[in-house]
Amino acid sequence: MRSLPTINEEERKTTTKKKIILEQVAKGVAYFRSMMDADSQHVVKYLSEVEEAAEDVLSTKQQIVDLDVKRNRNREALNALKDEMCSEKVKLCFGNMFIKFPKPKAREVIQKDQEQLDMEINDLRKGLKAKVNHLNELQVFLTSTLLPKMEPKEVARGSILIRKEGLS
Repeated sequence: MRSLPTINEEERKTTTKKKIILEQVAKGVAYFRSMMDADSQHVVKYLSEVEEAAEDVLSTKQQIVDLDVKRNRNREALNALKDEMCSEKVKLCFGNMFIKFPKPKAREVIQKDQEQLDMEINDLRKGLKAKVNHLNELQVFLTSTLLPKMEPKEVARGSILIRKEGLS
């Protein structure tokens, strides 16, 4: 009678299969790299530039959202200070600690923070317009100049390499 394979034998077979697959993938990547010509490499370069510009735009948008959330919290705090009449001192949170302030001083601190947030948001929005325009210019240049010169297979090969090499 034939005995059942042990776990160690199954693990060894699975590990051997994985090694074979990884070797085949490495050979395929090397083959595609050797087949890429100068135009394809040029496209890959511009695709990475477009992706960097897009990431820059997205990170700026996220910064604006984060600052806007903070600005809304400050606005809510100012409204709460107007409505609350009972105490002369209020507690403000700075980082991970609360500090008691007189109401007028607390209102002044929050208003200064509000002005600072408004300036930062406006600066980021101005910079965002320039970043979006730069991204659009890169995309137009890429689609109008580089991609029409290439065969569809070359474009696909370039996108496969970008994913495999971790450029995306």
